[in-house]
Amino acid sequence: MLGVQAWRLGLEARQDTQTVDEGIHITAGYTYLRSGDTGIDREHPPLARLICALPLWWMGVDPMFGAQTWREHWMVEHSKAMVFGQKEVPGERLVAAARGGNIVLCLLLTLAAAWWARARFGAAAGWLALVLVGLDPNLNAHGHLVTTDLGAALTGLLACMAFERMLRVGSRGSVVAAGAALGAALATKYSMVVLVPAFLVATLAARLPWRRAAWQWAVLGCAALVVVGLVYAPETARVMKAQPLQREVEEGGLLNTTLRWMGTRLGVPAHPYLVGLGMLGAHQGAGHPAFLMGEVYAGGKWQYFPVAFLVKTPLGSLMLLALCLPLLRRESWEEWKVFAIPLALFWAMAIGSGINIGLRHLLPVYPLSFVMAAGLLGQRGGAVYGKAFAGLMVAGCVLLAGESARIAGHDLAFFNAAVGGPEHGGEYLVDSNLDWGQSLREMREWVGARPVEDVCLSYFGTAPIQRYGFSECGIVPEEQLKKGERPDRRYLAISITFLQGVYHKREWYGWLRARKPIARVGYSIYVFDVADLLRR
Repeated sequence: MLGVQAWRLGLEARQDTQTVDEGIHITAGYTYLRSGDTGIDREHPPLARLICALPLWWMGVDPMFGAQTWREHWMVEHSKAMVFGQKEVPGERLVAAARGGNIVLCLLLTLAAAWWARARFGAAAGWLALVLVGLDPNLNAHGHLVTTDLGAALTGLLACMAFERMLRVGSRGSVVAAGAALGAALATKYSMVVLVPAFLVATLAARLPWRRAAWQWAVLGCAALVVVGLVYAPETARVMKAQPLQREVEEGGLLNTTLRWMGTRLGVPAHPYLVGLGMLGAHQGAGHPAFLMGEVYAGGKWQYFPVAFLVKTPLGSLMLLALCLPLLRRESWEEWKVFAIPLALFWAMAIGSGINIGLRHLLPVYPLSFVMAAGLLGQRGGAVYGKAFAGLMVAGCVLLAGESARIAGHDLAFFNAAVGGPEHGGEYLVDSNLDWGQSLREMREWVGARPVEDVCLSYFGTAPIQRYGFSECGIVPEEQLKKGERPDRRYLAISITFLQGVYHKREWYGWLRARKPIARVGYSIYVFDVADLLRR
């Protein structure tokens, strides 16, 4: 299973064009590795980025510290220069190498989920967890890209594993391990802060003697802080010379108000980790352009992540998760609290989020849900479902395997069969759920022998289109079309995110949405033949 998954991840890592955020993650990780300065982008912690940056160190990639883009900390511009401006290393090779770090993390996630399920619930549960995690298109989609989302799913799972062992064993070593794992999760993605209240609630639910709980949390908290401090080691060493925290954090929101109070009242300096938390709080408060089932909006909707989960999770996985529901009534709270409490808080955080740009922000719930489902079914499924149990398990796994095999090579665009598959995904969700700039190479292959001058490409991505033979071109908006302006190229190719109007006026391309595309390249770039409208 791991071999098949590794082949799949490697195939997509070589095929997919650099996605929208990857250049920034690669550049931020590598420049921090070489300079100890996180200033180019502090909205994400550096641990996963550092892991992906290691291959670039071995390749001798130039971080371009002499460029003005670095001196001024121009994040987007420096990422374009560093990734695609190397003299010795082609940009595509550099991106593929960096993706290797995340592929390792993805394989470790599959192995960790299967091992935990087997250790806690038996061999059958281990195999089921292996299938659910290893074949999941969403985990594989982000398992071959340089982002922090898969790293958060892995470190979040490891933190829950270590914390569960701490509650069960209670030794000093288990407490230190739980703290270290929690610190790694916090240093991977800011949303992992939700694990702190989740573990606090789980500790209260365990009803430990208060003295024992107090010393455990003292040790756990110190270990977590040490790990975060070590990940930020160069910045941590300089923190006493930093500005007061309130000067680096914007006003607004409970999180930012708390951070500013810490700076004003407690004299806490502007450590980059806390500054990054404040940037996330500001982003949450301002919201982000989003699309859900035909509607473009700013900010968050509570329906977004439940809908995303239902349409982007394979039907086989949904079936197996649904089979667990009757089993929960027979189970004791004690055994499952370490799964249920983090899952509940992850879901609550997602539903209340003001940033609705992708299921990837919900990625940590997948391994936790799958291990919990594997344990429930492995332990109690036979007793509840009787003779039908084996058939139900086989049906769910076969259905999952079929959907997973069908989308292999295009995992990012996965939508389940209930909503018509990836061909209809753009009717429900866009952005990193479907169209993240990954299909530029496939678009060039589609052009083939056609004159590239006949194609007008409106591309949602950060990879330079000139490297693939395309030139800058704008598609005529509807209001201009009504005034008599006409396209001057026969084929109009547009990323579905732009077609749905997420980052500009939705009515611009209403006339194009009313036409039927002749191709859906990589499921993310829609191609229209407008020969009937050409300028004569």
